[in-house]
Amino acid sequence: MTIEPNLVRSARHWDIRRTLRLSLCVAIVVLYRLLAVADPTVEPKLDQLRTAAGKIAPLHVKKGPSGPDDWLANHHEPGQTFAQYRRSNPNRPTKNRTTIYVQPIGEFGPAPKKLIGETAELLSRFYDVPTKVLEPLGLDVIPSKARRIEGAKSRF
Repeated sequence: MTIEPNLVRSARHWDIRRTLRLSLCVAIVVLYRLLAVADPTVEPKLDQLRTAAGKIAPLHVKKGPSGPDDWLANHHEPGQTFAQYRRSNPNRPTKNRTTIYVQPIGEFGPAPKKLIGETAELLSRFYDVPTKVLEPLGLDVIPSKARRIEGAKSRF
């Protein structure tokens, strides 16, 4: 049995993309959780967070320049400091905000559906609030002006 090289490349590309997306999701969740620990009204927690961040700083690699396909290579963003984040009044669980809703947009095969479910479970465990995966919405909910265009083809 011969497997076409394009199928192998496509499968490998999917695995790499899936791994990168999952890694990014986990990194965002971990970072958000670390930042959410710091209650703006309780300075000792902020000191603890800064101490913990200082201890793990040697484990991090400084961000390199954006590659040609990276978001920041094509979209200028000024960035955000930790102090700016704290002043932005980020969403946190409250008596009214009790559930994280995951809204898939588009059609998904079995593997991406499983990844969405696992991501929702991770969010629930990490934030200690329930999550609910909503029924997928069609791509038509994205206005044409908000869709990414690559060359002459729309991604949607």
